[in-house]
Amino acid sequence: MSQAAVDINEIEWGDTPIKHCEFIRSTRKISSMKPEDVEDVVINATLGSLSREDKQFIIRNMTPALEECIKGSKQTRITYLHNLMKLLTYRYKMYKGLFYGAVKASDLVKAEEYNQRVFHHYEALRCLKKRLIAGKELLLRDMPKVEFPQ
Repeated sequence: MSQAAVDINEIEWGDTPIKHCEFIRSTRKISSMKPEDVEDVVINATLGSLSREDKQFIIRNMTPALEECIKGSKQTRITYLHNLMKLLTYRYKMYKGLFYGAVKASDLVKAEEYNQRVFHHYEALRCLKKRLIAGKELLLRDMPKVEFPQ
């Protein structure tokens, strides 16, 4: 699996399964959280369900870094949350495409691995939304659709 760096500014927000009003509510909550609570939400609740490879990818590609987010201003925390949601959605869509490719190639072992990673990224977004938006659930039907060429 490629671990190439990604320019986070090139990832579009449009596919992120969080409504604008929910994002505004979550930014209010994260900007008023204690530093240890922010770290718990990011490290344990959100990134806790991901594989080591995916955690490292997200941590390496995040701008600002988690330490900057924890010690930073309100705007730094909002930017961090925005970029975290974009990266999680980006990897979700990437694995979903790889899953479809593996199914088409009849590689069931790879298909199962990619399907597991798709679920882990969905779970990470679901936990993040639940912790920041007063228990609101993220449904699987809200996740972005990935078109696979026939």
